[in-house]
Amino acid sequence: MNLEEKLNHYIKSITNAINVDLIILFGSYAKGNTHEYSDIDIAVISSELDPNEPELKHLRYIKDKANLFDPDLQLVAFPTKKFETETGVEGRFIREIKKTGKVIYQKPS
Repeated sequence: MNLEEKLNHYIKSITNAINVDLIILFGSYAKGNTHEYSDIDIAVISSELDPNEPELKHLRYIKDKANLFDPDLQLVAFPTKKFETETGVEGRFIREIKKTGKVIYQKPS
């Protein structure tokens, strides 16, 4: 599978499993500086995720519901409110994702 096919597979799997507001490609693929060991970094932003739960719980929840266990995929997840307000210890990371990432899915209005 090429990158576009993989991204489409991830998007379909995740959006069929949970209510997603945004999916953002970030990291080397978004910046265009990949190498043979690059993984595919995507951020999932969802109002379905509880802002009081740790990120690891969000990742397990998404991967289990979407049945996504791909070693090429590096997934991060944020509750919509936390992503919008850039709060918590992840604030700096969220700002970097917003600055350098590319939106690959946005929930239809």
